[in-house]
Amino acid sequence: MKNQLKLNNKEIISFLTKRFPYCFIEKGRVRPLKIGIFKDIIKCLSEEDNISKTKLRSALRSYTSSQRYLYSIKAGVKRIDLDGKDSCELEKEHIIYARKRLVNINSCVRLKQLEQKKCKYFSKKKIKKNSFNDINHNIKYKNIDNKCKECLNSIFIKPEKNTFFKKDLKTIININSLKIGQMLKIKVGSNIFDALILEITKDIFRVQLSNGLEMIVRKEHLLLK
Repeated sequence: MKNQLKLNNKEIISFLTKRFPYCFIEKGRVRPLKIGIFKDIIKCLSEEDNISKTKLRSALRSYTSSQRYLYSIKAGVKRIDLDGKDSCELEKEHIIYARKRLVNINSCVRLKQLEQKKCKYFSKKKIKKNSFNDINHNIKYKNIDNKCKECLNSIFIKPEKNTFFKKDLKTIININSLKIGQMLKIKVGSNIFDALILEITKDIFRVQLSNGLEMIVRKEHLLLK
């Protein structure tokens, strides 16, 4: 597309809500989108719309990573197409993945609040920054319930043990059986992580970890139980 406007994610989402009002919602409750809806949108766009595939992909990632979207992914809810019609049932692994993402987001917010509280503590007591570790235990998790503690402890993905990899996982040989939206595991160094397939280009895969981090990996790093 020539002479494309430099639209940000918010502007592109606003465009999508006007073009596909039964599918995209700018404010309020939303519904999970059909797997492969990116390709459906591309087919409907013209050069006059001035939206590149890269910008569209970024906007969709922003839309589907929001808390309200993640909250919509739950049992009994169906995905929708561009016309707002039911497409398919949500898979259990996608629901679990959304729950993990919400825990990470809420934990990060809570952790930021804790850090701000600690900074105020330093300011009031006039304590040097290098004394942080010495007094950390005095204010860490103060007045926080057990659920919040679990959330904070799960901010970062904990790699699975290598024994699990050796016994129960195997490298994927037939990549033709893989599809966008499928959950699997990837091996990075000696660690193993849960991941969601976002894009497939020959034997190269773009995946998203449960903490939101996106990675480009080759087929030899993909694992199945």
